[in-house]
Amino acid sequence: MDFFKANLYTYRVFDKVKCKYTSSYSNELSINECWSDKFDIFTGRELFVHVGLKPFCKYYSNPQKATETIVNFLNEKLRPVSFMSQSFTPAFRKSGVYSIEHSKAEIGLFAEQFRVVSQFRTSDPIHNVSYTTQRKDKFDNIDYHDTFGEAGFYSSLYDRDAVIVNLLTGRFVSTYLHFLEEKYKVPYK
Repeated sequence: MDFFKANLYTYRVFDKVKCKYTSSYSNELSINECWSDKFDIFTGRELFVHVGLKPFCKYYSNPQKATETIVNFLNEKLRPVSFMSQSFTPAFRKSGVYSIEHSKAEIGLFAEQFRVVSQFRTSDPIHNVSYTTQRKDKFDNIDYHDTFGEAGFYSSLYDRDAVIVNLLTGRFVSTYLHFLEEKYKVPYK
């Protein structure tokens, strides 16, 4: 399936689930309530996941338990080759300090919780990604100095036919869009 169609399809399905189960984001929600057998087309693929954790935290009592449950559930259902999430650290711009092991992800609660349990993290001090994988070699020839460049991490997502999943984010969120903006020289203000 074409990368963009698959991701658009994923977004549309999750968006319908979101509207159905969380018309108000104050509701609590279990991951089982978000599942559809339609997602089986993504079995065995690489997943790049963005999660709005708030409704899950209310259901599972805390962010750690919610993250663990979501990751375990998606791993069980889809058996991804790789499971990835952004773990950006924009504070590096001011501090100049970045540690792959110790710098906390600063954008999104799920990102930080996933960073703690993931196997690996990329070396880009600002736009880094945390991931677990069965195929570490798929990450070896990536230019981590230019995450959004032609040989960078997000370009490799396209090459590897990864699926971008937005789970209860409230809107379409995709770090991959930054790669497309750079690639096609999208002008800003």
